[in-house]
Amino acid sequence: MPLFDVIYRFSNGTIIAIFVGIAIVASVLLPLIGTRLLKQEKASERAGFALDAFKLIGPVIAVFTAFTLLQALNRYREAEILVQREATEITQLDRALRRLGPEAAPARAALKAYGESIVSHEWPALKDGRESSQTQALFKELIDRVHAVHKRMDIDATTREAIDDAMDELVDVRSMRLGAAATGLPDIFWQVLGCLIVMLAAEALLFRFDWNLVVPKAGYAAAIALLIALLVILDYPFRGHQNVSPDPIVRALAHIRQY
Repeated sequence: MPLFDVIYRFSNGTIIAIFVGIAIVASVLLPLIGTRLLKQEKASERAGFALDAFKLIGPVIAVFTAFTLLQALNRYREAEILVQREATEITQLDRALRRLGPEAAPARAALKAYGESIVSHEWPALKDGRESSQTQALFKELIDRVHAVHKRMDIDATTREAIDDAMDELVDVRSMRLGAAATGLPDIFWQVLGCLIVMLAAEALLFRFDWNLVVPKAGYAAAIALLIALLVILDYPFRGHQNVSPDPIVRALAHIRQY
């Protein structure tokens, strides 16, 4: 089972507590292990080297983590915008279909069924990192209904263009939303962050065990772990407890039910 499938089963608070707890425990144990294993006569020399290394690695990992977190936050905002766009296109398509009168009722019904399935079936599936086959089938049915309407020769050019544009946009934005749900940050970000953490852990082994050194280091490690936990929470916008809300689509469905 992929690691993220396990992580996203926990609440945000639990994820934060796990990461921060691991960071604090490691900050205490690593210097203790280093003190027990390494030669004590060179402890002062190692401590000086470790301090110099920390002055270099510490700011780098803080800046890189903050930068990566900003990328994840931007992706999260973009996912919210995609959902808003999808809701807008659902409304626009329904408005264009209403111009055709009662004969567009099957297409409008298919649109409502598709929107309702997004909320009731696809959103829970996206939380588990998968697509809803039922929603995909309803979307295909919607496309077929709209194409059937489009074949009518008595539709004026303006209405035909409005239907085409809204349907094309709906196809595109659905594809982008599913893509955003299935992908997180590029692996290279996590690889670099992992290397920096390993370097920081190796540097912690060189410190002698002294509470005057351990406590500040533990506080720094806890702060970095807090940022990394937030990064994990936001990495996949549609997963976990901090997932993008389908409320814009819910509001769009409430609007089209009025007509």
